Amino acid sequence: DKVLGRGRDLGMAGTASGRSAACAAAAAAARGRPGPVAARRARGNARKRILRTTRAADANADADADAEANVQGVDEDADFEKRLSKLKSAKGSSGKKKEAEKKRKGLSSFRKSAEMDFTGETVFYEGKPSAGDLAVNAALGATLIWLPLSISAVGRYLWLSYRVTDKRITVTNSSPLRKETLDVGYEEIVDVVA
Repeated sequence: DKVLGRGRDLGMAGTASGRSAACAAAAAAARGRPGPVAARRARGNARKRILRTTRAADANADADADAEANVQGVDEDADFEKRLSKLKSAKGSSGKKKEAEKKRKGLSSFRKSAEMDFTGETVFYEGKPSAGDLAVNAALGATLIWLPLSISAVGRYLWLSYRVTDKRITVTNSSPLRKETLDVGYEEIVDVVA
C-alpha cells in the first residue's frame, strides 16, 4: 500500500510509469535512500537555498558599495570641479577668442586676394563643369545610395562656372539661394586634393 500510495500522490496511479516509479521508490526506501522524485526535489530545494543566499550576499555587497560610492562621490565631484577649474585657467578665457581670431585672420588674408593685381592674365579655361561628371552621376543616380551625389552634380552643372587663368582660379556660383564669386590666387593654394 505504501508503494501504491506514493504513486497516487504523484498522480501516476494505474499507469505503467506510475507503477515503475512506485517500484523505484519502494526499492529506494528499502535501501534507506530517498526515491528519484524525492532526490530531485531535494536537489531543487538545495539550489533554491544557494540562490537565496547568493542573492542576499550580492544585495549586501551592492548596498555596501553604494554607501561607499556616496561617500566617495562627494570627494570625486570636488576633485572633478578642481581639475576643471585648472583646465579653464590654463586655457584661459580667451580660448574661443583665439580660434575666432585665427578664422578672421584666414579670411582677411583671403580677402586680400581680391586686392591683388590680376591685370594682363591669360585665360586657360572658362566654362561649366565637365559634362562627363554630370553624365556619370546621372547614370549612378539610378541607385538610391548615389542619388544625393547626382543631385549635387546637376546643381554644379546648372549654377557653377569656372575660370582658370595664369594668376588665379575663379569659381562663380549663380544659384538662386546664393550668388557669389570666389577668386583664389595661386600663391594662396597650399594643397590640391583630387
